[in-house]
Amino acid sequence: MLYPYLKMDADYDRTNRLNWTYRIADISQVVRELRVQGYWDDVRHLMDDRLRASSLTTPRPYSMQTDATTQVYGGKLGATLALGGGTLKTGIDYYNRNWNAVNRRAGYFAYRDTAMIPDVSVDNLGMFGEYRLPLAPQVTLSGGLREDLTWIETDKSNPLAQAGDSRRFDGVSANLQLTYRPASWVTLFTGAARGNRTPDQQELYLDVPVATPSATATYWHGSKDLQATVNHQADVGARFHTDTFYVNLSMFYSDLQDYINLEQVPGTFEKSYRNVHASMWGAELSSELVLFGDLFLRGSMSFVEGENLSGDRPLSEIPPLAGTISARYDNGVWFFEAAENLAREQDRVDSGLQETVTAGWATTDLKGGIAYGGWSLVAGVQNLFDRQYYSHLSYARDPFQSGIKVPENGRNLYLSMSYRF
Repeated sequence: MLYPYLKMDADYDRTNRLNWTYRIADISQVVRELRVQGYWDDVRHLMDDRLRASSLTTPRPYSMQTDATTQVYGGKLGATLALGGGTLKTGIDYYNRNWNAVNRRAGYFAYRDTAMIPDVSVDNLGMFGEYRLPLAPQVTLSGGLREDLTWIETDKSNPLAQAGDSRRFDGVSANLQLTYRPASWVTLFTGAARGNRTPDQQELYLDVPVATPSATATYWHGSKDLQATVNHQADVGARFHTDTFYVNLSMFYSDLQDYINLEQVPGTFEKSYRNVHASMWGAELSSELVLFGDLFLRGSMSFVEGENLSGDRPLSEIPPLAGTISARYDNGVWFFEAAENLAREQDRVDSGLQETVTAGWATTDLKGGIAYGGWSLVAGVQNLFDRQYYSHLSYARDPFQSGIKVPENGRNLYLSMSYRF
């Protein structure tokens, strides 16, 4: 590893989850369903560099540690109503998400703590409705509307924000889609939508302490004045399906106002976030063919191209054209599958962020299994030929990234057994 003092290892990850859903159906001719949901998630993650070369520079057990916690709780109340020949789904939801990360570094006399993400809470209240109306036996129109009220507040201080700093975001989203089935085996659709995304805690308030920023130790920080991204998008697609064959194809174009873009601050050793005007377009294709009996051939492909219109250059952090081709034999008792994973070279990179070209690659996976009664046994190997390859920008989002590309896993064997009551 080129810069080991920038790296830490996980000590533990502890996750607790609760989810409760209650549903009442067919209450009346108008009220078709009522649904209530409540949930709570809690994740605690501790990492340090006690196993790294950087810990040798101090007599203490470690020279750097980050203790991160995140908690989400919320609920949703929804109803499905039969109105005016169509179906209305409407309701209200709420969630609170808290993110707190404390970075501890060894000083001359003692450890020093810094609020890397200053105990930030996000409260979101949303109200929504979606109406689906058959216009003819082959034509369906659906539309939706949602309003979100979001409050973000810090409970601690760091160099970017004081305790009690707050932001408020209000946003309206909407969509309209027309679906046409000219034959039983063909479905065509087109639609348009407007959506919003508020900046998250990291993008607003992240502060990674670096004593002396340099090319090998980037100062990574948020931008507390970011605006919410507004996306205007158009979609078109088709699905062709029979008993032995299907193809799904969809394409989209997005115009993104105030897109939150990761950037290298010009003339500095700093990385941060900035609102830019951007566009994206792309396509997805998936298909399955029953060759004969229990043998299936499957394939999928996805492609996205992004443009930073404000900077007149490719948008950063865009994956390359990628896909999978697989053949699977499955008779309901045992199965065997071979898959080829492929990715094209990504040469559309953001020079402002110092992105570099990533070569294309291909790997082979094999897996098989058997089911008997409630038991199932699955075994497989990923990257059968032990290829060395790199996923485009897989290392870039880590604030403690090393500055070099890190290869993905080599050959990996796995075995799992399960029982269903």
